Amino acid sequence: MNAPCKDKDEKENTKNTPRKLIDRNDKSPDFRSLINYLGLDEYYPDKMQVRDVMQIEKSVKDVTFKEIVLMFVRNIIMINLNGRDRCMQEQLMHKSKYETVETPASRNYLENILRIKAKDTNRSINPLDLTVAVFKCASPMLKNTIASKFFTCKLAIPFVFPNNCFEDISLSLIPFHSVVIECTSNGNSINEVSINCPCHVVSFLRFGLLSVSKSKLVNEILNDQYHNTFFDRDCPLGSSNRCISEGLIEAAWYLPSRKSKFLSSVTTFLNLRGDAFRFQEQLRILSNISSVLVILIELNSLGEKITPNILESLLENVYGIVIAIDAYKNTENELFEKMETFLKQTEQYQERVQFCVLKINEAMKGSADIKKEMRDNIRMLVDTKPLSTIWSRLKSSKLKTNEDIGRYRKIQQIVTDLWKLFPERCENIKQQVIPVQGEHWEAWSKNLKTFQNSSKFKSQIEAGIIKKTMFNERSKQAKLCQKINPFMKKFINHLCQIIEIENECHVFIMLVKNLLDDRSRKVLPKFQTRYSSDWRSLKFAKEQKKDETTISELLKRVAQSEKDLYEASFGFEHLCRELGQIFEALSENASVRTNLQEHVEGLPQIAARMLLMGQPFELMDGDVANVPMIWIKAVFRELEQMLDGKKILALSVLGIQSSGKSTLLNTMFGFQFAVSAGRCTRGVYAQLMPVEKTAFPFDYVLVIDTEGLRALELADLKKSHDNELATFVVGLGDITIINVKGENTTEVRDVLQIVVHAFLRLKLANKKSNLKQRCIFAHQNVPAQDANEKMRHGRQKFIEILDMMTKEAAAQERIADIQTFNQVIDLDIEKDIWYFSDLWRGDPPMAPANPGYSETVADVLKAITQKLIVERETYLTISSTVTRIEDLWLGILKDDFVFSFRNCLEFKAYNEIEGRFHSLTWRLEQKVQEFIKADAKSSLMTCDHPDDLDKKIEDIFVNLSNMVLKELEECKEELDSFINNNSLKDVMIQWQQNKLNRLEMFCQELTKQAKTDILDMKNELKVQKKQLTDKIKHRIQINQLAEQIAVTMKGSFPNENVIRQEFNKMWNGWISQFDTQAVNHRNSIQNLIEQFIQTRFPSDVAYMTQYDKSPILSDNDYRSMKRLEKHFSIRHIKDEHFSIHSSYLGLRDKISQRQCKTEIVEIVNVIFFKIDSRLSELKVEDTKFNTSYVSEILNLLCDAYDDHNKHKSNGYYFNLTTAFRACICTHLKRYLVIFFERLDKKYNDKHSPKAVMEEYKETVWKLFTNTVESKTEDVIVVDLFRDTLIKEMFKIILGMMPLDVQSYILTMYPFRKFRLIKDVLTKLAESDDFSSIRLYITEPLAFCTTWIKNITNKTMFETKEDGCTIYAQLAKSRIETLFPKVANAISDANEACKIENCKTFSKWMEYFAQNINKNNIPISKDAMAHVKSRNVSNLDSFIEILQKQLGDIKREVSALFENRSKHNVIWEANPVPKIMNNLWGCSETCMFCKEPCIKTDKDHVNLGQDHECLQHRPQGFGGYNWLETKKLCVEFCNHWIGTDQTYILNRGKKNEETRKYREYKKHYPHWDILHSHDKSQYWMWMMCKFKDQLAKMYSKEQPDIPENWPLITKAQALESLSVYILDDNSHDTEKH
Repeated sequence: MNAPCKDKDEKENTKNTPRKLIDRNDKSPDFRSLINYLGLDEYYPDKMQVRDVMQIEKSVKDVTFKEIVLMFVRNIIMINLNGRDRCMQEQLMHKSKYETVETPASRNYLENILRIKAKDTNRSINPLDLTVAVFKCASPMLKNTIASKFFTCKLAIPFVFPNNCFEDISLSLIPFHSVVIECTSNGNSINEVSINCPCHVVSFLRFGLLSVSKSKLVNEILNDQYHNTFFDRDCPLGSSNRCISEGLIEAAWYLPSRKSKFLSSVTTFLNLRGDAFRFQEQLRILSNISSVLVILIELNSLGEKITPNILESLLENVYGIVIAIDAYKNTENELFEKMETFLKQTEQYQERVQFCVLKINEAMKGSADIKKEMRDNIRMLVDTKPLSTIWSRLKSSKLKTNEDIGRYRKIQQIVTDLWKLFPERCENIKQQVIPVQGEHWEAWSKNLKTFQNSSKFKSQIEAGIIKKTMFNERSKQAKLCQKINPFMKKFINHLCQIIEIENECHVFIMLVKNLLDDRSRKVLPKFQTRYSSDWRSLKFAKEQKKDETTISELLKRVAQSEKDLYEASFGFEHLCRELGQIFEALSENASVRTNLQEHVEGLPQIAARMLLMGQPFELMDGDVANVPMIWIKAVFRELEQMLDGKKILALSVLGIQSSGKSTLLNTMFGFQFAVSAGRCTRGVYAQLMPVEKTAFPFDYVLVIDTEGLRALELADLKKSHDNELATFVVGLGDITIINVKGENTTEVRDVLQIVVHAFLRLKLANKKSNLKQRCIFAHQNVPAQDANEKMRHGRQKFIEILDMMTKEAAAQERIADIQTFNQVIDLDIEKDIWYFSDLWRGDPPMAPANPGYSETVADVLKAITQKLIVERETYLTISSTVTRIEDLWLGILKDDFVFSFRNCLEFKAYNEIEGRFHSLTWRLEQKVQEFIKADAKSSLMTCDHPDDLDKKIEDIFVNLSNMVLKELEECKEELDSFINNNSLKDVMIQWQQNKLNRLEMFCQELTKQAKTDILDMKNELKVQKKQLTDKIKHRIQINQLAEQIAVTMKGSFPNENVIRQEFNKMWNGWISQFDTQAVNHRNSIQNLIEQFIQTRFPSDVAYMTQYDKSPILSDNDYRSMKRLEKHFSIRHIKDEHFSIHSSYLGLRDKISQRQCKTEIVEIVNVIFFKIDSRLSELKVEDTKFNTSYVSEILNLLCDAYDDHNKHKSNGYYFNLTTAFRACICTHLKRYLVIFFERLDKKYNDKHSPKAVMEEYKETVWKLFTNTVESKTEDVIVVDLFRDTLIKEMFKIILGMMPLDVQSYILTMYPFRKFRLIKDVLTKLAESDDFSSIRLYITEPLAFCTTWIKNITNKTMFETKEDGCTIYAQLAKSRIETLFPKVANAISDANEACKIENCKTFSKWMEYFAQNINKNNIPISKDAMAHVKSRNVSNLDSFIEILQKQLGDIKREVSALFENRSKHNVIWEANPVPKIMNNLWGCSETCMFCKEPCIKTDKDHVNLGQDHECLQHRPQGFGGYNWLETKKLCVEFCNHWIGTDQTYILNRGKKNEETRKYREYKKHYPHWDILHSHDKSQYWMWMMCKFKDQLAKMYSKEQPDIPENWPLITKAQALESLSVYILDDNSHDTEKH
């Protein structure tokens, strides 16, 4: 690489030795070459962001120049002032150590020393060059940050940059906006940006080369205690050559204090690097803006370089000049003579020119004397002179800045124009500019807290009033959005336009921030003064013990002045908050149209991008102490899309106000959290910091900063607010830094109490989980270097305090087994307690930052990212973090945090593990079913005799057990891996062992059932084998008969009609000998059903006989009926069918007969719906009539009949009589007789001996025609083989289809029951059909079974765009899998014959049968017996023909499935019951509201898991009503169980009982209803929409609907379901 200078003749001597940057003789340094040399090309210009520098790294990297640059910037940002030179020198030495080549020992010792020195000089980088390079590469935001950190470290900041080969001299002011100085204005102390601060300017420059260091002299003058503000030759790397920093002007400030003796006003010190004679433009700038010029010059150059003319021009704009003379080479006499001459030449300027001699005759004057003399000279020249700002000096000098001419001038103009729209008046400024976050947002927040806190209201009506109020407040906010202030509108427009261009966005934000901060600095002091004055008056009045009226008035004044101060305070965070409130207001009022509509949806994306750019994002509004969840969810949703599922480590900080929390985080990560002591952080803010890719198990650190506990601004709400804040922050952080000010913990004991309680509450809320939250205690301002050793006893005492507080907190929560803090949160007193020295080294305002503080911060960050996280195995995604935020906040707002918080994340984790568990169990079940249908059946098919089947069973059982054990181990490993690699592992771990145990139990049950199924199959095959002899005999018989008749027709060439006539004549004659019945019942189906019913209900026989004589419908009506439901009407009900309860006899006038009959019809329809559902399953199955089916259906009737009369879950006033049951049974009997006769006929049509032989007709026809047409035996055999193979393959695939259909439908419901319920509820909401809703409410299982049946039919048999159905595609998939095995079996049989040199067809058939079963295709030898009996003349020819026809055979099998529909499909086993068994599981419903239990295991209670519901409904859906008014109840049972509310069981009966909801476990021990105030918006909407129908359904009065419920839209109702189950494309599933 060429050296970075314009003279490029020199070549690099060695490959491994870096070039020197510039020779002393080089005239013009090459800036771009230096950038390239340092590895900064990718960042030039303005491309280096804060995240590039502060990205957290773990791996130890090679020390490159680029790494050294990044380390330089990182150290500065972490306020380590040594980072400018000392740390960099160490890095360069480290790099040099690895690059140094061993020198021969024979070399001269002195030569080696000098050579090493030269080599080091060449390898060094001058820190000033690096500073210039970094500023040129840094983004505006990074420049701002570096400038602010330079100022904190009291290091000089670049002010004017020299020209280089690409750029002219540049003067940039943007970084100086980050330097805020406390100065005096009109006698008041104010904070002001450095360029706007009234000050003197003292500039230092030199003419020629000197023997003294100018910068060192400036440092001595500037600081009372020596500090290297300006880099000088005595600093580390001070002797390194400057390459591009010649001509640089740096700035630093002298800040006076009460102890100051030098200057009484803020003074800016400017320092020009290099010979001023070479940099005339810089000299002009300094002479234009300076108050005093300090010129260092060598005595011999005095008259030559400072002529009277030059002096006159320099004095045009400055108050005076101090000339410091270097007379190092001169004697005193020479000095006297030259000075005398110079003074005579400049006599007229003597009052404005002061002199100071630095060195004379090779002797240096004492540094203290020089310092005093120089300070006196400067003070004398400026002391009485007026102050002016740097900005005004630049303007008056007409000097252009980068902002005027640079690349960001357009943004500068945009912000200038924008600011013109900002109101000048400071009264009600927030109301004018940002009204949406004003009183209405505050009122909404207060109402939210009241609503969530159930102790504040008692009923849903009161809750509805609160919700309606909240809705009204939102509406008012939305209306304010229509009248948005021009400033805010323009602000949003500009943000939308520039948000994609990062640097422009940074500049825009910085400039707006600067203007707002400038305004605050001008406006706030008078309000702060008024507040202080009122507060002092109040304090004085209390001390003087004034009367209560006076104190009350003063309290009001203090409150008003505090409110005025708050209203006047206006920062950039308020603008961002307004964006959030505009979004929330318009999101909840979609009908409100504003001129911002086009931008509203993009606001979350803007906020997400700003967060990624490094801007703080507000999680909690500090002014109203509320978390805007709608806004946060929207922003984090955008963030999730941008980061694509990245994982985060959350780090939060907590401590008392002004304890240095924000400073700690800003130092650690380079953030810009507000740190001014005047007004501290208020609320909770978050920022993101990336980490090194692949080095950590997470991708970002989410850093959370908070307002201080015990904040004065919230004194009246201190305790509750501090509790909320601590719990929120501790809950959010994976690691929480507890910030303690000083060594003594006494002042923060109450804060520690809050922290301990917060940790304890989280522990309780997640006691089953394995959440590994950690905390670090940071003690600020502990000065001793060996504090860690000295504080050992103090740490032990500190732990004792924490233990005591933990014990107290546990006692409050009534927990006996927690006694120490370590039981709640792991704390290592040696590693987790850190001591920070004071932030300042010396006394402010001139004290620099303490490097020790920075080094400790770096050590803490390293401990967090490399040690503490070792114990963590899982990290949340962005979406999971949002869930955690919402859980935490809702839990905090409620009375019962512990119960409220264990919701979303835990439910999400449970849902995920449950989903994976069910997918594994289904996979096991699939494997076992396929084993039964393929392996086991194929193995049994190889048996020649029925007795051989029993011998095979043991082997099959062993293979089954081995297969299941192997699959079980794989499933266990997969489940373990799923949990261990899941981001929610710490939550899932509580169920891990349970799921593994359940897998084992499931496998045991599965194996047991599989063995039963295999035994059944064996017995069936035994029967088939015994029947097969006749079947084979009949086939051979008809084959021979067909051939005999066909032979007689040979040679006559008959046409097809003649052949068909002869064949049909033969066939019909032969087939008539076979029976048409597959089963012969001992009696007719009608008699069997009648006998069964009479046996079941002997007491009803008399009624049945009566109803038989006058049936409800005619025989034709029964034959035309397709379902029972809705074929029983009110006219069929007689008075004798029901009886009103004796306790309601007095209400007979009110309870009409017709009303009762109407309700009975509804009851009957529900019963018939369930029966129809079961009969529809039987209809598609290949089954025959059995009285067990009648028994099953009668059980459905009896259960419903008994349940009604027990009135356990209904409020009907009547009982159903025996006469009614007899009537229904008679009606049902007539329908069942016809149904089962048809079912039996369908079975006989398929399975009777005649039907079985009819299947063979087509094969015989082909044999007949082939013989007539004189085709060869080989062709005939191929046709017979082909037909048989098609039929057998069709049967095999048909047997597999239910399994494939089940698998396909189950994949549509990844969350099993959760997803099914969501789909059903969505459809019900869209259908507006209350009859369906009623069925779902009363019989959810039956309704969902029918639903799944319809979904299955629609999914499987709906023709797709390609003309194919899913059913046909599934069959084709099986065909594609099986036919290669058939081809293999043919080839293997052929090979076996060749090996044995066997040419007989019968032997080939034996080999084929063996191989086809080896390939797990269960085709028995017997199925091919009629083919095997044939003779093939040429086996090779037969095989060749067969192989050519395999493709056609495959297509023919496929065609058999292509024309199937829901009407003609044949199921070997109906898939719907199996699907429902997997999807639904438990059939129990909530005893209060009828909501189904969400568990998918039927036996979950036996496994120790109680019934639970996904959500609950208003109890009116379950028929609950108020005793006095009979109005349906709108309350939710999950709310009531946390109260003392009672309900009445068996109302109006002898065993009537009053019970408390709270004590529900006594009566329903296997139910678990989580106490919650969360209400389902879906069911609220449903109740509003169908309140009339519900009232009629239960014969009750309409409910009193809460005011807010009618405001819920259908879209909101449906959207609320997604809180519980998200769409399939999301991996998150949440719960209320």
